[in-house]
Amino acid sequence: MAISSTPTENITLAVGKIVFCCQQVERHFKFILPFANADDPNLSSIIARHQKLTKKPMGELAGQFILAASGDTTDLEAFVKSIVDKRNTVVHHFFDVHGENISKGQFDTVLADLSALHEEALSLLKMLQGVSLAIFELMRESKIGDIEHQNEFTQLCEQARANFAI
Repeated sequence: MAISSTPTENITLAVGKIVFCCQQVERHFKFILPFANADDPNLSSIIARHQKLTKKPMGELAGQFILAASGDTTDLEAFVKSIVDKRNTVVHHFFDVHGENISKGQFDTVLADLSALHEEALSLLKMLQGVSLAIFELMRESKIGDIEHQNEFTQLCEQARANFAI
């Protein structure tokens, strides 16, 4: 891929990075949330809960994630809500927020805002990757499968650890 050379191309790439990162966040919410129901932990119920989440938007998934968390979630809720709100602004109201700066040629201001959001979203993604990995490892350690499946889960955990850079 060629290195972008215009401010508009740089902004487009920055928006794309945010969208791509937030879609990964959504995928992790959809993986984690079905395991959060301690009242019905059997595998078929987990799969059924996962299927119900496939078309849910990021904001709804984030809300369910916060509700499923335990302890004092005030800071976590504020952090996740901030990312969801900023992501929604980028996706649905980009020009309402950034149009004036773009029209004035203040591209660095727009890029700085987008870069900050991307960093915040990456930090949420890293946290969710850690939770997903913990679930994989718990599944690996459970007694639900035979040794063949345990080896597969071990490989899956190693791949996740490498992919997540944890």
